[in-house]
Amino acid sequence: MVKSDIDFLEAPLEKITRAFFGFQLRKLKVDVPRTINKKIAELQSKIAELQSKIAEQKRKLEACKKFKGTSRKPNFMNECLNEAARLEWKYASGV
Repeated sequence: MVKSDIDFLEAPLEKITRAFFGFQLRKLKVDVPRTINKKIAELQSKIAELQSKIAEQKRKLEACKKFKGTSRKPNFMNECLNEAARLEWKYASGV
């Protein structure tokens, strides 16, 4: 007897359920790929920016190496560091 009391709801609930699943399928077909493609584009942009920064740092490193190679006195830095180590913790009057 209860079944006959709610039979009138069966058809509308089936229509609502089908409509809901239709919206969910649309999200899978349209919205989700669009969101993923947008995220991919953002990440590719960040990658390009980081690659540019890497290239800039590599140029700076090469300039540093080039400058180091042009020194007339290649041991100058070591001499300065040795002198600094020798003078470390001494008073100016004791130098």
